[in-house]
Amino acid sequence: AGRLLALYLALTAACAAGYVYGGMTPAGALAHAFSTVSAGGFSTYARSFDGSTGAVIDWVAVLFMFLSGVSFALQFRAWSGRPRLFLRDPELRAYTAIFLVAGTALTLLLLDSYGFADALRHGFFQSISVLTTTGFASADFNGWSERSQSILVGLMLVGGSAGSAAGGIKVIRWLLLLRHSAREVRRALHPRGVFPVRLGNRAVPEEVMRSVAAFITLYVLLALFGTMVLIAFGSDFTTALTASLAATGNVGPGLGGVGPMLDYGSLHPVSRLVLIFQMLAGRLEVVTVFV
Repeated sequence: AGRLLALYLALTAACAAGYVYGGMTPAGALAHAFSTVSAGGFSTYARSFDGSTGAVIDWVAVLFMFLSGVSFALQFRAWSGRPRLFLRDPELRAYTAIFLVAGTALTLLLLDSYGFADALRHGFFQSISVLTTTGFASADFNGWSERSQSILVGLMLVGGSAGSAAGGIKVIRWLLLLRHSAREVRRALHPRGVFPVRLGNRAVPEEVMRSVAAFITLYVLLALFGTMVLIAFGSDFTTALTASLAATGNVGPGLGGVGPMLDYGSLHPVSRLVLIFQMLAGRLEVVTVFV
């Protein structure tokens, strides 16, 4: 616990220093560092990072949002003299690949609206912000194309790494589910074969696979339930779906009536009560709440 606290404070201090270097006031830098490393996403600026910060500050935020979505235990071991662990960890490799692919795709899609430097900055900023469920906004992505928004909605369903500050389903669960699905395909081809699910060099026990399947099933059902309730109480489909996903994954902003420069105040009180439950359940890993 002491080592985790030391690492967390070191990341917070380094993030605050980076913000000060980029031009933030010390108070603003400290507030945003607290919100960045915790993947909280609250800003002291009314429009988050949109128009209130420069490119340097945005890239500092990208770096520390990325680190906030990496397992703190893995980071501690890596910073303690075993940097090769970063390269060997399958979840970190998948997490990094998702971020790079989504950021690149968003950058290419945003070239119609921004110059290359701004498209690159907004593309990677929003990718990591949504992937880690931080929820900062460097631009009003409510006005982006539907193709760009679809990438952000997809990232809402992913989340960061296990053991990080990020919420969501977590990359490790998707990795296990995909490998389990691949195993079932192989088993259909070779019914008498034995194909253990492996993560790195370790075989994953069947009880772990069952818990992953149960978690993702309950998570998706909860998100769908919230969507239907919000639609029943007057929200349009885009608002209802993204608000439900954002609440369950603890992302923050959605699309439509709950976009990054808007709020949840216009929703029906019953809708907000359901979203309160979804935020609580999502943060406590869903299964615990149902138990």
